[in-house]
Amino acid sequence: MSNSHKHKAIMALSFPIIGGMISQNVVNIVDTAMVGQVGTSALASVGLGSFLNFFCSALVMGLAVGVQTQTARLRGAGEQQYALPLNGGLSLSTLISLPLCFLLIWQTPNLMALVTESNTIAQEGSVYLQARLIGMVALGANFAFRSYWSAVEKAHFYLFTLIVMHSSNILLNWVLIFGHWGMPAMGVEGAGYGTAISMWIGLVIHFFLAFKHALPFGFLKGLPSRKAWKELLTMSLPSGIERMFFALGMTIFMTLIGWIGEAELAASNIILNLFLVAILPAMGFGIASATFVAKAIGAKKYEELPMWKIAVSQWALGTLIFIGLCFYFFNHEIISLFTNDTMPSELASSALYLMVFFLPCEAFHMVTYQSLLGLADNRFVMFLTLGLQWLVVLPLIYVLAVSWSWGLMWAWGIHFGGRVLQLLFYSLRWRYKLNSQAFIA
Repeated sequence: MSNSHKHKAIMALSFPIIGGMISQNVVNIVDTAMVGQVGTSALASVGLGSFLNFFCSALVMGLAVGVQTQTARLRGAGEQQYALPLNGGLSLSTLISLPLCFLLIWQTPNLMALVTESNTIAQEGSVYLQARLIGMVALGANFAFRSYWSAVEKAHFYLFTLIVMHSSNILLNWVLIFGHWGMPAMGVEGAGYGTAISMWIGLVIHFFLAFKHALPFGFLKGLPSRKAWKELLTMSLPSGIERMFFALGMTIFMTLIGWIGEAELAASNIILNLFLVAILPAMGFGIASATFVAKAIGAKKYEELPMWKIAVSQWALGTLIFIGLCFYFFNHEIISLFTNDTMPSELASSALYLMVFFLPCEAFHMVTYQSLLGLADNRFVMFLTLGLQWLVVLPLIYVLAVSWSWGLMWAWGIHFGGRVLQLLFYSLRWRYKLNSQAFIA
């Protein structure tokens, strides 16, 4: 494949994925604005409930990773029944998420009591989280479909479904939160139901598209073989565990910063949101890289693996350098969108300059991370990511930034430095895997 065709393929697959991620951020902002009109306690309870929902759902979302790798490999090998991993992913996700959903709904009040001392926030947050959890089964299935569409290079189906989901979410929130069209005003509970219902709407759309475009390739016509099931579990479970404990680690990270000071925590909330927005394109390009890598392995075109990674990395690097330059030159203007308080503004401004310095590394980090998932090296990724986070980064932040009072910049510097260290080990692992060709067949 020529370079021009490679780059066209990267754009065709990456841009819908990135667009879908951006649309998720937009709807989060709209949700926050809607709930904010109900009251301060409602806003706080929804924020806390949203994070707990993400933590509880991280395992289910990670289960879909193996679907992408297996599907892309089968397709690259010329197999016609390459939708069988999707059947397996949907089954696995449902078997785990259904009992987990009931357990979490039952234990929601106890979970909320662990993270807040406010009875009002705990009560409202519990109602919101219980409503959100009704969509957990659909959430896991939607991620399985996203992995499949990415693997077959039809990410525009994923983008279309997300747009419908987000539009319906906004409409349902407007109806259920404020009580329009004859419905009672349900407040934060309505916000939870609106999001959960939109998840099921998305699942219906995915099934409709799959009946039309995936049925000839084995959709709902059987399950993977015993060997394929084992590979699916080997790839999916480590990714689910990694995402769950990484989310918990980020909670502890923000808790430690809260121990430094209130202004530092406010500034860090700004930086974390900006960081997540900045790396969205790199995440999208990384998911594309995982597809191209797995497809090349299935086709036994191992010589293409480094070329795909390099080509995708170029797109990720260029995009994040552009975002970094925007953050650098419009630093104060961007920070002023979030706060006008002097202390948090100054702290956030300094931390934003620090983040800009590390963004180019983040481009390679996300692409290499996803490329290793394309190699089905999920277990190594899990151990390295969680090992560095829990055994190196978090203890260093506690000792240096909190106990020794070195402050916010050291906390974020250690955080970003840990991700650079991850990139170093990811790169060494990538080179070793290529040289040894130690891929799961």
